[in-house]
Amino acid sequence: MTAPPLDPDIHRLMADPATHGGQPVQIIETHAACVFLAGDTAYKLKKPVDYGYLDFSDVEGRKAALAAELAVNAANAPMLYRRLGWIGRDAAGRLQLDAGDKVEPVLEMARFDQAALLDQWAKTGRVDGPVARDLADAIFESHARAPQRPRSGEAARMRQVLARVGAACRKEAGAPAARLDAVERALDNVLAEKAQTLDARGRAGWVRRCHGDLHLQNIVMLDGAPVLFDALEFDEKLAEIDTLYDLAFLVMDLVHRGLQVEAAALLSQYAARLAPAEADAIGLLPVFCGVRALIKAMTGYERGGEGDADEAARYLALAERCAAPHTPRLIGVGGLSGTGKSTLAEGLASHLAPPPGALVLRADLERKAMLEIPWRDRLPEAAYTREASARVYERQRIKSAAALNGGASVIVDAVHSRPDERVALERVAREAGAAFTGLWLDADRTVIEARVAARTADPSDADRSVVAKQARYDSGEIGWMKIDASGGPGANLTRALNALGPA
Repeated sequence: MTAPPLDPDIHRLMADPATHGGQPVQIIETHAACVFLAGDTAYKLKKPVDYGYLDFSDVEGRKAALAAELAVNAANAPMLYRRLGWIGRDAAGRLQLDAGDKVEPVLEMARFDQAALLDQWAKTGRVDGPVARDLADAIFESHARAPQRPRSGEAARMRQVLARVGAACRKEAGAPAARLDAVERALDNVLAEKAQTLDARGRAGWVRRCHGDLHLQNIVMLDGAPVLFDALEFDEKLAEIDTLYDLAFLVMDLVHRGLQVEAAALLSQYAARLAPAEADAIGLLPVFCGVRALIKAMTGYERGGEGDADEAARYLALAERCAAPHTPRLIGVGGLSGTGKSTLAEGLASHLAPPPGALVLRADLERKAMLEIPWRDRLPEAAYTREASARVYERQRIKSAAALNGGASVIVDAVHSRPDERVALERVAREAGAAFTGLWLDADRTVIEARVAARTADPSDADRSVVAKQARYDSGEIGWMKIDASGGPGANLTRALNALGPA
């Protein structure tokens, strides 16, 4: 579908360097907008389009949409969104920017380098664990301040969304009707099974005015921090959603791009900041990701190009994987600091179906979240007493139980040096009726010390002195599967997968 262009005279005005003091102009077009970049400013205009789900066909509708865009992005990206202006017409009939009788609304924004968009970072391998954790914090804080929209019937509402998406997919030429029917039924069955959790979250205020369009193209790195922008503005109902459904769009985007380890890091940090009792909802992520993937498949089928159809097929395959039945399991990963527990846990997560994989509960992150300390900050020694560590382990076990009961698989990453700590974690699995596997990583002391010395931007505060202290622990008889972790991350992951057997 080709979008109607802007009025040619307006396009000519905004594309003319003379309008911008002689600055060269770069133009970016989307299906519903046109953005003119000049100097340090970006000017956004809505196209006169009507897609049914959005209607910008008249000037008042375009003005309302731009005003809403300015308002809804103020919380997350105040440094980017400046003001609502106008293109006007003077007495001689000439169009001018910010002069004359108002003709067309325009949103003035601060310009940024397009290479700073996270989808561009993803293409060059720059979206790593630290970026994912910072991103999780930005999203968590956005959700925390988002206005609540308590309501009943959330499960029915999500099932209606799914039904509309499925119907839209099936009407497109080339869309595989039988596969679409099957995945829609599978996702609908999961939503029906999760109805009690969905409805309870709706009543409890977890439905909020969220970003609504949270994927890597709508996140930019500014001054070393991720900034969420371009929130959904044209329909409040589409943006009033469960916070985890909002998060699921980004998680699905990461998985789709092959960034499963980064998705695990993001989820680990986001979940660390949840209260223990809220971890049961993590089991909603596969079905939420499945619906999000199906929506992306729908838009690909609607566009209809050869490349679009291939991309739609990839999204459909991801939706099918998200909808596949699974049995939750609990994996404990233990060993001294520097043995590679966290790297293994995040690498292992995506190997547990369905996408986005197992929830990783990392002791380093849980400890700092419990104390409301940023993950990059170093904690004082008092935060690492035996009593303090016991509270962290208990927090991990409570979250594990909740997540397992909610249908998610869980990987618990902690030293687990004491036999009673390992026994207590195994008890969590037993009480939840879940399979348990314990993995104990061991490596040569010199390897461990070299690893902790080389860490940068890592949640762990362990250094050589911590390694020396831990080396004196009496860990008792270790019944967990032992893995020689002296090799690299790839070798450790292979050994762990062999120890686990079929997922």
